[in-house]
Amino acid sequence: MKPATIASLEPAFAAAGGPAFTLTTNGYDFAERISTVRWNGPNHPTSYISESQMTASTSAAEIAAAGTASVTVFKTLLGRPFPTR
Repeated sequence: MKPATIASLEPAFAAAGGPAFTLTTNGYDFAERISTVRWNGPNHPTSYISESQMTASTSAAEIAAAGTASVTVFKTLLGRPFPTR
């Protein structure tokens, strides 16, 4: 199994103090039922769209303060991680 690769995020940025939003993750090698979007580490509620797109819910609390977020796509198979490239 190949690790997932993120090519782009939509929106690419969000204003600090803004409302909750849905993050669209575009890339390669996403897999249904075993791929999850992570925002600054924790898993987020994720919807699989296709091998190249997933969406995740992001709360207003997560963008309350200015800063940079780490977004990854995490794949698990038999409990073993396959992190994003």
